[in-house]
Amino acid sequence: MRQVFIQLLSDVPQAKWEPETTFADDVLHLRWKATGGGRKVENGVDTFIFTDGMIRVQTVVYTVQPA
Repeated sequence: MRQVFIQLLSDVPQAKWEPETTFADDVLHLRWKATGGGRKVENGVDTFIFTDGMIRVQTVVYTVQPA
């Protein structure tokens, strides 16, 4: 998971984030947009599944475009 965030911060450096979150039971659904470093992401989606307060599964998808 650490590598995913390192890559994301590299893909969109010094980003301005626009998150929208939905949390139900043990699932966090995070839709987001980010702009920074001359790039943007308009379709970011993360899903986190928790067990006993710990992240058990995490998925992420996003497309980097020129800003």
